[in-house]
Amino acid sequence: MDIEGIKAIIVEMNELERRGVIEKYAIGGSVAMMRYTEPFFTKDLELFVALHSRGPLIDLAPLWNHFKSRGAEFRDHWLTWMGVDFEFLPSPGKLEEEAIRNADETELEGLPARVFAAEYLIAIYLKIGDRKRLAMIEMLLEQYKKIDRDRLHDILDRYDLGKKFDEFHTKE
Repeated sequence: MDIEGIKAIIVEMNELERRGVIEKYAIGGSVAMMRYTEPFFTKDLELFVALHSRGPLIDLAPLWNHFKSRGAEFRDHWLTWMGVDFEFLPSPGKLEEEAIRNADETELEGLPARVFAAEYLIAIYLKIGDRKRLAMIEMLLEQYKKIDRDRLHDILDRYDLGKKFDEFHTKE
């Protein structure tokens, strides 16, 4: 993935937020993971977005149109722009909404950006529960020594994931 392309996308996302097109965004998925673990290959950039409207239909057209006007193209289920495949993921539930609201404020190559906190990544991956995400949880637990265990258990308990985590953790 091209770092200059990621930077350009972050600039645009910050602008969309500033203009009120979206409420907030946060980087999730594998790119967020790399903030806490050793780098590894990933194909796309996942941008979780909180939208102002909460109706039964989710309208991502303003985001797509914004990037299409700058030359992005649809490829499979991604937008491709400046060498980066990326997608917008509207928060599907309360856990993801909370993760966006509590994302870590950081810098990416000198640009302000928000990235899911490690504790939320673990909870979201546990909620998904497939083999790939469980392996990512293992990677986080092994490589990132600054996980706030109290915060993690609070999140897991509030979203009824504590038992699932205990079962996962005993299998390690």
